[in-house]
Amino acid sequence: MTPTQVIAFLNNYSGPQRWTLARVSVASGSTPRKVGALMAIADSGQTSGSIGGGSGEAHLLAALKQEPDLRNLQIDLRGGPKSLGICGGQMQIEFARPNAKQLASVMAKLNAGIAIAPAMLGFASQDAPMLQPPQVLVIGGLGHCGVALAELASHLGYLVFGHDDRSDALSSPPSCECFNSWAALLKRVQGQTKPHVVLLTRTNALDVDALRNLYAWGSACCGAENWASAFGYLGMMGSQRRIRAVQNELEFELTGIHAPVGLQIGAETPAEIAVSIVAALIALKPC
Repeated sequence: MTPTQVIAFLNNYSGPQRWTLARVSVASGSTPRKVGALMAIADSGQTSGSIGGGSGEAHLLAALKQEPDLRNLQIDLRGGPKSLGICGGQMQIEFARPNAKQLASVMAKLNAGIAIAPAMLGFASQDAPMLQPPQVLVIGGLGHCGVALAELASHLGYLVFGHDDRSDALSSPPSCECFNSWAALLKRVQGQTKPHVVLLTRTNALDVDALRNLYAWGSACCGAENWASAFGYLGMMGSQRRIRAVQNELEFELTGIHAPVGLQIGAETPAEIAVSIVAALIALKPC
């Protein structure tokens, strides 16, 4: 789970348990997770998210059971006599116990595209990296491939929006907010940083309409010559022949668009195509 998904889980939790958030605050050498990884642990032992699994995480759970108000924990994975693993690195874990008001405030900011400081959740670190909002994915066309992509991307923590001109579009996942107007959809994502856009429509005309709307939105953000730079990833499904046909209908160049879309791994089924696209999005993340 992504940090945002962990916070969303706690924000929606309505049970009586107290939850503790564990965050990787320092990571050096080879470690299973890096700075910012988040995990929630209930007093009962139930968990959401992970700081790396294995013996290190087991040690964390045992330490919290013994000392419920623990504030910091060192996890040594350098392979020594008292080490918890042989990865080669070390992790410093800090703990926080946010209340419902804090969780709701943080979740609202993240969904609005606003990065937040871990201190807003009660962590002590004042100079920690900001917790980034979920990446936005806009899917044009909610047919078989669009729905498969929406389901996978939602599972991986993307904030997913879909466009389809049909009122009877194939059942889209509940986590995908759907529109039949590009103007309304793009207004909804206004303010989000570099949304990803993937066009999986069923006709050339729908691609042309989508791209004209995206061009206007991108031009307003970055200028006509750099319109595609307004998006983190901009891709369109289709053969080279279809892509050329769409280009011939447009008054601007499709510079910067990934077409065909996704990583070229021989994908054929909707699920495989979804994997190829999400893999391309993951590859864009900084290491």
